[in-house]
Amino acid sequence: MAQQENAFVFHLKRKNGNPLFLLPFKTPTRLMDLLARADIRGRYGEEPMVEALTMLRNDLYRMADSAVRMWIGELRFIPRFLISTGVFLVAYFIGSYFIRDPIPLVDELVMGLVAAVIAYVWLGKRYSSSTQAARKRVELRAAIDRIAFTESAFLHRVEALLHDNERSEADAIRQIVSPGEQVLDAEEREEAEHLVAMLESRFDLRKLRREERVLRRFVEAGEPAAREQTIRRWLQLQKLDAPLYAIYKGFKHTVQPRRS
Repeated sequence: MAQQENAFVFHLKRKNGNPLFLLPFKTPTRLMDLLARADIRGRYGEEPMVEALTMLRNDLYRMADSAVRMWIGELRFIPRFLISTGVFLVAYFIGSYFIRDPIPLVDELVMGLVAAVIAYVWLGKRYSSSTQAARKRVELRAAIDRIAFTESAFLHRVEALLHDNERSEADAIRQIVSPGEQVLDAEEREEAEHLVAMLESRFDLRKLRREERVLRRFVEAGEPAAREQTIRRWLQLQKLDAPLYAIYKGFKHTVQPRRS
């Protein structure tokens, strides 16, 4: 029997107390796929508030509902398409032979298309409320409820680094430009690799490579701390979360040799 894949949901508490959840899935389809084949484990540094976990669970429920709608839509696409096509042909036939109109063909096509669209939408709603869809929805929600959160020494460390970066954006920029090496044991390395992958999906790395050249010029032009207000305004303009991006750069630099 093949070993089950591991996946993580990370909770980080920002310096201002706001929760930040990092997820291994960005789309409902990816969520359904991971829930089916992976052991998803929750990890936190400072314990999250119950309200934050409830908000996360509700968000995942909504993603699961979207995944079920797409799944049942793909599963029933051919009969749905054929029935809608049949409705179009029937409506076109009725319009052609039983309804007289001053502009032939156009009215029949419009009538057929409208009838086909209505049938397609109605069938989609019917399939989404079917017993098969309901069973899948219950299955996914049960899998979401099984995601248990436990304390992680690694995430305690990440939170401490994140809070340091949030206290001084100048320090965060130095780490982005010249990321340091992080010493990791085997368990921390696994979590670090998952952290890096989740942050990669969060950032537009192609754009940020260009922005890094600007940040490097800030560092090379003088002490960043002396220009922190200017740098902060620039970061806000670029909508760059420098403290979090510095975390990504540091751990990416550390786990990269293993991935190459």
